[in-house]
Amino acid sequence: MNLPLDHEELPLESTNTSLRSLPNILEIVPMVAVLIGVFMKNDTITVISFSAWAFIYLALGWFIFKRKKYTFGSVLFAEITSVIIACGVMAIGFQIMNWTGKENMRIATLPMLTVGLIVNVIWYFNYKNNKQELGFSRKMMIRLAGLLALLLYYFN
Repeated sequence: MNLPLDHEELPLESTNTSLRSLPNILEIVPMVAVLIGVFMKNDTITVISFSAWAFIYLALGWFIFKRKKYTFGSVLFAEITSVIIACGVMAIGFQIMNWTGKENMRIATLPMLTVGLIVNVIWYFNYKNNKQELGFSRKMMIRLAGLLALLLYYFN
């Protein structure tokens, strides 16, 4: 049984400029809110911001890592990477909030981020001649590497 996205590519319908900047806004607003919450030492803002940040990756990962054309494989790849990123965001939240279970989050998240980064690097070099794929995997690699660096910093 073939899914409709197996052999077809669906073009992104809207090229509206406000829609192009929406993924950046969706990522930046929770990050800024986390920083505000941490610097103000306001636990409520921090927890809500980390939760919103993780939820945005879980629910809208395919939209954040969007391309001009979607294939079933790229949507699946973006969603799996988004789940890994959301877990990394929550692990950092656990560490900053000093909650019980922060060690378990580290044990679960560091290997996921590492494997995700390795797979993204392989994807990157496998499709190095395709500009769309390069941009697609570069976005994911930057986020995975940044979260991995933050987790290694906070857990040492």
